[in-house]
Amino acid sequence: MFKVFLAIACLVAGAFAPNRADGASNVVQYVYDAAGNIVGIQRLNPAPITFTGFAPTSGPVGTSVAIGGTGFATIAAQNIVSFNGVPAAVTAASATALTAVVPVGATNGRITVTVAGNTVVSPQDFVVTATSPILPPGGVAPGDILATARLSPDGPAQHLDLLATGKYGWVLFDGTAGVWMSLHVGTFTINPAEATVAYTVYKPDNTQLASGTLSATNLSIHLPALPAAGTYSLMLRTGIAQVSLDAKLELNSFIPANGTSLAVARSAGQSTRALISGVAGDQKALTVSGIVTTPAGNSMEVTIALPDGSTFRRATVTGLGTTTALPPFAATGTHAVTLVPTLGTTQSAFRIGLLAGVAIAIDGAPADVAIANPGEGARVTFAGVAGENLGLGVSGVVLNPASAATTNVAVYKPDASLLSSVSCGTDGSRCAVNLENLPVSGTYTIIVQPANGATGTQRVWLSHDVGGTLVSGTPATVAISRPGQNARLNFTASAGTLLALQVRGVTTSPPGQGLGVLVSKPDKSQLVYLHLTGAGQTLVPPALPVSGTYTVFIEPESAAQGAATVTMELLLDPGRTLVVDGPTLDTTIGVPGGSARYLFAGTAGQNLGFGVSNFALNPTADATVTIYKPDGAELSAFACPASAGGCSGTLANLPLSGTFGIVVRPSNFATGGFSMTLSSDLGGTLVAGGAALSLTLDRPGRNARIVFAGTAGQTLRLTWSGVTIAGAPGSAYAFFNSSSGTPLGTALIAQGSVGGYDIPALPATGSYILFVDPPAAATLNATLRLVAR
Repeated sequence: MFKVFLAIACLVAGAFAPNRADGASNVVQYVYDAAGNIVGIQRLNPAPITFTGFAPTSGPVGTSVAIGGTGFATIAAQNIVSFNGVPAAVTAASATALTAVVPVGATNGRITVTVAGNTVVSPQDFVVTATSPILPPGGVAPGDILATARLSPDGPAQHLDLLATGKYGWVLFDGTAGVWMSLHVGTFTINPAEATVAYTVYKPDNTQLASGTLSATNLSIHLPALPAAGTYSLMLRTGIAQVSLDAKLELNSFIPANGTSLAVARSAGQSTRALISGVAGDQKALTVSGIVTTPAGNSMEVTIALPDGSTFRRATVTGLGTTTALPPFAATGTHAVTLVPTLGTTQSAFRIGLLAGVAIAIDGAPADVAIANPGEGARVTFAGVAGENLGLGVSGVVLNPASAATTNVAVYKPDASLLSSVSCGTDGSRCAVNLENLPVSGTYTIIVQPANGATGTQRVWLSHDVGGTLVSGTPATVAISRPGQNARLNFTASAGTLLALQVRGVTTSPPGQGLGVLVSKPDKSQLVYLHLTGAGQTLVPPALPVSGTYTVFIEPESAAQGAATVTMELLLDPGRTLVVDGPTLDTTIGVPGGSARYLFAGTAGQNLGFGVSNFALNPTADATVTIYKPDGAELSAFACPASAGGCSGTLANLPLSGTFGIVVRPSNFATGGFSMTLSSDLGGTLVAGGAALSLTLDRPGRNARIVFAGTAGQTLRLTWSGVTIAGAPGSAYAFFNSSSGTPLGTALIAQGSVGGYDIPALPATGSYILFVDPPAAATLNATLRLVAR
């Protein structure tokens, strides 16, 4: 026999102990065995528990009822709740509140609560309303319904065990017309593992609203907007499976339009639906950020539906987040956004928001863009006009973590189709976008999205291209003063025109950045392109193919750092006329990167020589002399070394008649002066054993072309005396050639020398040529004789 005694625990000070904060008391009951040993202790309430009220006061089976009072056990299972004598499940408990679910079989009557043997009764009846299920067409036998539940929007999940094949589970929920809801299933266990559970959702009038299947990879049911108020039912059919699950009803949330975001967390197989309250003509960007998935790095597919259910936009969200430009809303109403993680994702958490963006004025102040949270992006908008030429630049990119290397910048047309994009480096490279000839007028969107979920700041600039008209012979100063800005200058010319474009005096910030120079035909196709580095360069295109307006487009190269800015001077160089055997032209190049251009009339078969004399550049530098044919193609090129004080070049046997060009380009962007002379070759005749020939080459670059006759096998000797070479160091060359150009030998004629050269035995009877070429741009005087030997 056990003896039961009551004991009251007291404080040391002698006062009675107060009730504990959790609702239990310090009143205990000791249980003794026959020998008087304590074998158990039970804590009792110091006073009867109380029942102060409940809500709601009526409802169908499955309704969650909140019960108020005192003295309740904080562990749900230690509270016994009955509805008119029918035990109910307690889903939540505290010392002053319980939540219980109206059980199947409950009838109208009082609610009782029993805790540790003490029972209290509700002050009024709970009324059980009609609970007749909405059965699928044809009906379901009550005995085939293994489990039931009633869900409340955003209320606790309810568990169902459907552990027999060919049976049903029945879930009820109340809805209001126009409300959007989703049913999410968790702790889903099914056997066989690959099996599915079919479901049908019925409207209050017992007609079908939706149907589909649940599986381990598809555990969310996104209902259409509810058509009417009333009680809806979800009927689950196990088919060949046995399944247990938790079902939860969620009210879909509207994404705030003010840029704040919704936080979402999902478990395996679940997807998400959020809502946009769209207004026709309004435009936003959708950002999904802070993505964390298990396994890591999984993506999500996003679909946005119009109010009529048709697809408005699709996108893929990757990494820590993606920002998607949206077209203007085509209709006013609720647009549903569904986000479905990659197959195999067991956990996902993210934030979703709408971005109205900030407007940037073309040629106005830049927009400072700050990305505060991982995976977020930013929207910048501008009003564009069809045909405008703009440049977009990004500067001051600072990202966190420091290992982050790029921020992605994409420009979208008003219909949200992609216009152009670039991956901008934190070192400032590739931070400009050329927006040429905007296709339509409207609101364009710029999305800034740091790569790999980085946060940080950047500054966005938008500018019109620097414009202007080039006039031949008139230098034009061009300043590209804003990051991302370009220059676009036009000139009008006729078909067949030969021109040279000097891009000179180039200064970039930061220093040393390259430029792309593109000359386009009137139809916008490329005529010629030049990649320019340093202080300048001269571009010589082929003869212009058509008459019309040509465009010179200049932009800092894509690799330019810091969205480089540039100042420069452009000159459409008409060139100076250089007359064969005419006056020497003195030339000064006063702008670094500049050049000198000359034009001359040449005749097919003509033999000429040019000379560059009085060569003085600062800093001391060489130059390159390029000869261009009448069609603009290069004929030949010559080095002009500073050490020689000038240079000369032979233009033998011109290939065609027309206007030829000469361009002198100093190296190292030097400036300074020189003189240019163009001469025809000096002719003459030597006869073996005949009179001496007094040779005077008194123009820089002039050569001599002397004819002599011989017979096959004849051996001859050329002698020289009285040699004077002035204007350049070195010796003159004497070349011996057959009339067909076959070389026979070469002699050097030195300053002040007296000498000779034994010509090899002549291979045939006929005419031969002695070609005399002074060094660099030197002049030469000598006496020549041809003798037999």
